[in-house]
Amino acid sequence: HGEAISGGNDWANLATELKSVGELYYLAFALYIVFVTLGVLNVVTGFFVDGALQSSAESKEEMMQQALEEKNKAMELIRGMFEVLDADGSGNVSMEELEPGLTSPTVCGYFADLGIEAGEAKPLFELLDFRKQGEVDITAFMEGCITCSRNPRAFDFCTIDCQNRRLDVVIDEVWTICRELSAKHSA
Repeated sequence: HGEAISGGNDWANLATELKSVGELYYLAFALYIVFVTLGVLNVVTGFFVDGALQSSAESKEEMMQQALEEKNKAMELIRGMFEVLDADGSGNVSMEELEPGLTSPTVCGYFADLGIEAGEAKPLFELLDFRKQGEVDITAFMEGCITCSRNPRAFDFCTIDCQNRRLDVVIDEVWTICRELSAKHSA
């Protein structure tokens, strides 16, 4: 009966009438009600789940798009700061260029926008100058600033990363010296 499903008539009233006809009819009607109710619930649940999955996929895409936009914004901020700091236009920032910049409200504003304390700028520069050349190019500067701006403990991770790079340089130098010594010893 459609009335039992749609709420037009209480299914218990209809089931009582069927019970008087026979227990088998009563049981078949009860199974029919259960089957149809579960089927309807399954379809309704399917609609909700499908909607949630579509919303989740859109949300993931939006989150990825937002993260990309934030990274691009940070890259533009860093590029702008680099241009301000690179007083001689060499494409590198030296410690001599960095130090006066740290008293500039513009540069301090750039660092603040990135979530980097102005006091962390010199240690960051020293970390990024892992070859100890006294200057940092825009690529290393951008990578370092992006890494350090990600979260409050990022500077610690940046420190470890830069120390690992510095260690790689030292190991390469030691390896080169060992090969040269081995070549001289063999000859």
